Amino acid sequence: MNDRDIMKLALDALENLYDTCDWHGDDGREAMLNASKAIITIKEALAQPEQPEQEPVALRLPKAGDKVICLEDDSLATVVSLTAGGSPDIVFSDGSRGTYLLREFAELFGYVAPPQRKPLSDEEIRNLWDGHTVPVFGKNGINPIVFARAVEAAHGIKERNT
Repeated sequence: MNDRDIMKLALDALENLYDTCDWHGDDGREAMLNASKAIITIKEALAQPEQPEQEPVALRLPKAGDKVICLEDDSLATVVSLTAGGSPDIVFSDGSRGTYLLREFAELFGYVAPPQRKPLSDEEIRNLWDGHTVPVFGKNGINPIVFARAVEAAHGIKERNT
């Protein structure tokens, strides 16, 4: 059950209560006024378009080599190193440098998207396959790790995930 379902249940209950209660006396009038306000507020909230659920967003910590852009002036920069506390040391395209606390970095910089990689053509895959056959159990075969690393290299992936 989501929030809208809960609001609909509450609205039904309040409207039923509003229609069936005895609202005499000062306390009754005040309760009726409060119920009316709640009914109106819930109806207004339900009239709003549903918002899609936002997936949680994690803060990506910078690492040396990251390409970043300053959100204030669109200047490009590269993270060249991290301090002992994890603060990024940045070199801008004009040669200037700066070191930022992680909080400042998260507010001031965005990551530059890496170039989109295109799928390998059939010919490129054949060339990789042919170039990476190795003897396996006395026969010519292919080492799947070697082939996978060749495909990674063709896409510009250099670091290994160990």
